[in-house]
Amino acid sequence: MSVTTFWRVMVRLFGAALCMAAVLLGVKMAYWYINPEEIIASAGMDTVVGGRINVLLLATDESGLLTDTMMLASCDSDRRMINLMSFPRDTRVKYGKGYQKLNAIYALGTEGSRHENTISYIRELSGLPIHYYVVVRPEGFRNIIDTLGGVWIDVPIRMYYSDPEQDLYIDLQPGFQLLDGNKAEQFTRFRSGYANADLGRIEAQQNFVKELFRQKLKPQYLMRAGEIYQQVAKDTDTNFGVSDLPVLVKILKSLKGDSIHTYEMPLCTETINGTSYVICDVEKTKELIQTVFLGQSEEPK
Repeated sequence: MSVTTFWRVMVRLFGAALCMAAVLLGVKMAYWYINPEEIIASAGMDTVVGGRINVLLLATDESGLLTDTMMLASCDSDRRMINLMSFPRDTRVKYGKGYQKLNAIYALGTEGSRHENTISYIRELSGLPIHYYVVVRPEGFRNIIDTLGGVWIDVPIRMYYSDPEQDLYIDLQPGFQLLDGNKAEQFTRFRSGYANADLGRIEAQQNFVKELFRQKLKPQYLMRAGEIYQQVAKDTDTNFGVSDLPVLVKILKSLKGDSIHTYEMPLCTETINGTSYVICDVEKTKELIQTVFLGQSEEPK
């Protein structure tokens, strides 16, 4: 593999939604080859300043139009951690003269740049700049997990659900087990068996990301960089580029498997005109972002 190809592999690896673990590994290992003294400006939507980058991870449904998973990962090199916040798909947002659910905003964007719509709303809700985005479809998610060899997860409850219209079939027994791509999709999409439905699914998704990160931040995955690159490159849409590598190295070179922390968006649920919504407390969300994400309070537990 040539040097140029190697750097392209490392950068594209970071682009897999919900697959940050393998990508973080590649960039961290790349630090052995280069050691930039300063972080450079990113070519993303917002300019990177200091030792932090914010990445919006979006996973769509089979149609590729609804973003059923929306996670904002804030990577802080100074405190050596990643803070992760999920935004429920049913979050009520103002759109035009009416309202929409947040997961529908992606579909309402212009083809080829749909992510811009969602990014603007996440900026507004969080108060944070968005430097990078990653979009992945279910098939891509399954393929990436298979390429990485699956993820060990403790499935907390019996998961069973069937929806022929969505071509979604979930059938998992409880217990500690290795999830391949198909089973990982089932685990991360299941919601009907939780007492708090979609919020329970968000907690499961966050646990999955933490385990993925912990298990895949290991040297052996660097040896499969070519194979992983080929899969990730065709299954994701992202604005990461080769010029962004020094930024990623600066942020990620000191991270460990337990460096990721997850948080819930302050919210309440409400039924309006017969439709169930999640109502985001924007002020409390921004307060959480300022105090915890930006380090203006005690370290997370």
